[in-house]
Amino acid sequence: MARYRIGNCVAAALLLPRLVFAQLPAQNDPQRSPAVDFILQALDQHQAVGIGDLPGCEEAHDLILSLLRNPVFPSKVDDIIVDFGNPLMQMVLDRYLLEGELVPRGLLRRVWDDTTRSVDLTWDSPVYERFFDAVRSVNTGLARAKRIRVVLADAPIDWTAVKSRDDLRPFEELRSKTLANAVNAAIARGRHELVISFPAHQFRAGLPDNARTMIEKEHPGKFFSIIVQGRFGPGDTYRAIETQQSSWDLDTAASIAGTWLAAMPASTEPSGPTLDAAVEGVLFVGPSDSLTILRPSAYVFQDEEFWAELNRRWRIVKGQPFTLGDAGYDLRSRFSDPLPFMPGGRAPRAARVAPSVPPSAPAKSESVVSLADLVLRKIDEYPVIGLGDVHTCLEFHQTLHRLLRDPRLPGKVNDIIVEFGNPLFQAPIDRYVLEGLDVSRDERKGAWENAVMGWAISASPLYEAFFDLVRDVNLRLPKEKRMRIILGDAPLDFARLRENPSAELQRLVTSRAAPISPSRETAIAASVHSVLEAKRRAIVIAGSGHLRKGGLPGAARQYIDKQDPGKFFYLDNVSKSSIDVPIGSVILDGENAALFIGEFQTSVRVSPLVFREPAFWRDINVIHRFNSNEWIDLARPEFEYRGRYFEAAWPVFLKAILMAGGN
Repeated sequence: MARYRIGNCVAAALLLPRLVFAQLPAQNDPQRSPAVDFILQALDQHQAVGIGDLPGCEEAHDLILSLLRNPVFPSKVDDIIVDFGNPLMQMVLDRYLLEGELVPRGLLRRVWDDTTRSVDLTWDSPVYERFFDAVRSVNTGLARAKRIRVVLADAPIDWTAVKSRDDLRPFEELRSKTLANAVNAAIARGRHELVISFPAHQFRAGLPDNARTMIEKEHPGKFFSIIVQGRFGPGDTYRAIETQQSSWDLDTAASIAGTWLAAMPASTEPSGPTLDAAVEGVLFVGPSDSLTILRPSAYVFQDEEFWAELNRRWRIVKGQPFTLGDAGYDLRSRFSDPLPFMPGGRAPRAARVAPSVPPSAPAKSESVVSLADLVLRKIDEYPVIGLGDVHTCLEFHQTLHRLLRDPRLPGKVNDIIVEFGNPLFQAPIDRYVLEGLDVSRDERKGAWENAVMGWAISASPLYEAFFDLVRDVNLRLPKEKRMRIILGDAPLDFARLRENPSAELQRLVTSRAAPISPSRETAIAASVHSVLEAKRRAIVIAGSGHLRKGGLPGAARQYIDKQDPGKFFYLDNVSKSSIDVPIGSVILDGENAALFIGEFQTSVRVSPLVFREPAFWRDINVIHRFNSNEWIDLARPEFEYRGRYFEAAWPVFLKAILMAGGN
């Protein structure tokens, strides 16, 4: 891969945020405009205007859709040239966009999928299909002669002819040339173009053989590039830049020349060019921590033709079948984004860079301890300690991992009662977790996948990882100190479910009018009672509604307190703290205690590959059909795999599951 040239200006750029921002004169501040207006004005002044794509970024592509739908836009351009499509599919796309024909999705998806980036799933993000659909929608309101043509300008790769890694390499090298040829041909014909591509294709400097260099050679000064702002420079630099932009509105754009942005790095590459050397404008769609990426939808992986071809391409390029881990397919999302069948909508966009708030000191009555310290302090007085499971929350489960790996815990805690387990699978879980035997995943996965709490929660890899965690801890212990996982929810027999869904599910159904399932509450309470009756000590992990004191009538806590008064201690969670404490700390204030799980939680969603399992897909549809009288539609918004665009590395305990190529 070509590297950027190193220049002294880059080193200066890295120092600038710390040293110079405060001294910049007011006239050096970029003059911002609404982004759509800025792009339309640029199209008036230049034959070709480029948008440097932030691949898969939802905010950037929402802005592009707003541009397409602006009533003035069709009069400004003749074509849109994109690098996220195979030119071999141009005739198919023309039929779809220009002629308005209905094209089967299985054929249409080859436009963005049969590309040089297909192995990485880059353009299988739903934002690209939505782009083509938006152009089609705009064109339906235009006369045939005025319709916008989308020109596909990735390298024209024929994947059926690719049998080895060497067969792919020439097409990767053709990408820049194909894009440049498309732009140059359009300019030569006097046409006006919007060009959407990877930013590096549009850099004036730093990449001597990129598309922009070839365009400038043939048509100097005809191209104007606007880069979508992701992160300019490494950590200290981009944070300083975003702090300087704290007054910027969302979806604004500005020219770079003559402003403090000019000397900033154009990418996170340490040897990359400055913004002024690379592009003409910047498009701000939000602080980088607020940006979201939309990953390929689960229904894509259900397509058997797609799945077989994806794995064939992976074996050619990477020498192995497809795995989520190696593909960098992240299951994390903001906790505020909805889970399947859960109420709620997309998390609101952050309009400003959040100001830093200095931490306050603890009040005199407050103290902070680790969760392990609290459990060890309380377990002799209260033989059962309840923890409110924050369903699918990564930060909560990371806290559990720290707790259960504390070497002081074994011998003090005998059992772990969990809501996220179907007791019909207790035997294989005992063999796997307690006895340390090799038990196939197929034999034990029903413990979490078939839990009554709902597959959309319990099929998250967090719960599978929990069973692996306790097994790993136990394998290092003598048998008398090993901790048993008790699957504490109500049993759900899937064999009977398939025969008579109503008979099996009716006892478990909840509603606004009847929010409690007696079968589930008594099952959790009975598990607690059995531990106490055996004079053992346990941790209970279940939703707070089951365990919190003063909850709904008929909740498990009421049965527990009635049967075994004074034996149960419950620790609730809080997401805000008045003091600066690490995530996973317990804040004590007199007799009150709360587990701090952080203000910005992360959800870990079910794998998109789980829907490929025929039995699982059949069973969850049976349940959904009973509950809502409809089949599951994986194209619905709540099934979208939306996450933070810039995310930290995967926790080790989850990466192992993803790298296995399963769920």
